[in-house]
Amino acid sequence: MVAALTTDPQGRILLVRKRTSQVFMQPGGKPEPGETAVAALRRELQEELQIDVPEAALDPVGDFTTDTANEPGHVLHSQVFRLHLDQPVTAAAEIAEARWFTLAEADALGDRLAPLARKLLPRLAEPRMRHSVRALILDEDDNVLLLRFRWDNPGGVTEFWAYPGGGIEPGESALQALQRELREEVGLELAELGPELWTKTAHFPMGQWDGQVDHIHLLRVPHFEPRPGFSEDQLRAEHVHEVRWWSPDEIARSTATFSPRSLPTLLVRLRDEGPPDTPVTLTGF
Repeated sequence: MVAALTTDPQGRILLVRKRTSQVFMQPGGKPEPGETAVAALRRELQEELQIDVPEAALDPVGDFTTDTANEPGHVLHSQVFRLHLDQPVTAAAEIAEARWFTLAEADALGDRLAPLARKLLPRLAEPRMRHSVRALILDEDDNVLLLRFRWDNPGGVTEFWAYPGGGIEPGESALQALQRELREEVGLELAELGPELWTKTAHFPMGQWDGQVDHIHLLRVPHFEPRPGFSEDQLRAEHVHEVRWWSPDEIARSTATFSPRSLPTLLVRLRDEGPPDTPVTLTGF
């Protein structure tokens, strides 16, 4: 079986009830012969809820074994994917009802909540964190390559300098994600990950995510002229407005905002002490 652990921007869970049952469960079903789990779930969501879900929107959660909802004495093996949904659904095919429940409302269903759904409820109380991988790029003179990010908000402008990199997409390794990001943002081909220096966790609402965990790796390279693979318009769409090298003296004297704000101090410590044996946890912006 494949199933979608589906939530909306309010944190509610989507459950469905088949015409032949009073039990609410996750949408999903059985893969057809030769069908991948993702393809099967996309088909089931189209058939049951009349929605077309892109493959990238399905984030693997894991494999689960539970009792079946409608066949006493049998067990169910399910491959579950997380889905964040912000669109209407329409019950179709064998589905009699598709409803959004708060966690308390779902828990209050009692025996009318399928065993798999009940097993998955605690996971929805955990923050869903997006993982990203980034590179602290230093040349032979300890100059550091940074990007200037800018957001124009109703209350003013948010702007800061930070290292290149970005989110790890479903199915990507950290290396593959950073290879893609560096190619797009600075035009650099990466062969391998350097040591992980720092991790930074921030909790904030971000679409389907509750926050982000950044993994920052050291990358030492000969000085080069950045030539992003992305066009200027594509970079602006990612809020990147400038790419340039900073010397250690420039960073020490600058009044610009860096992310993390402690970057000048961290660079001095890295220069004096070298990379840490284990990644250092950073706090704050």
